[in-house]
Amino acid sequence: MLKIKRTIGMIKSSQVDLSAVAYACGFFDQSHFIRKFKSLTGFLPTQYQKF
Repeated sequence: MLKIKRTIGMIKSSQVDLSAVAYACGFFDQSHFIRKFKSLTGFLPTQYQKF
């Protein structure tokens, strides 16, 4: 959950590449990050960026 909270801050602060966010927050790859993000928030990272 801590990794996801960190990614939320990065996603909201700018239009950064999601793979860069995933690696910066310690996820092995972008697909793992997306699956974990959706399971915990109910949204895809790109959907969350648009809010």
